[in-house]
Amino acid sequence: MKNKHFLKDLLDTFSASMKSEFDVIKKAVSAVKMLIKIMPEQKQNIQDMSDELEQTQDKMTQLQSQLTKDQQSLQDELSTVKYPFHKK
Repeated sequence: MKNKHFLKDLLDTFSASMKSEFDVIKKAVSAVKMLIKIMPEQKQNIQDMSDELEQTQDKMTQLQSQLTKDQQSLQDELSTVKYPFHKK
């Protein structure tokens, strides 16, 4: 009789463990399915961000070029200015 309870307890414990493992596997499979489902959207988001970064880099290059031109223009203009307080 004691042996019968031992086996039943052992089977109950094993059954509970297997149910717990099965639940974990179900959640993992569900997560993988969700990731597969959103992968195309994420790829598009990454492509959009990449395109936007490229446009921003181009704009930064244009602005840097304009800034360099403006600085040169200011230096040229300042070089022609005669200050009244300049020592003779």
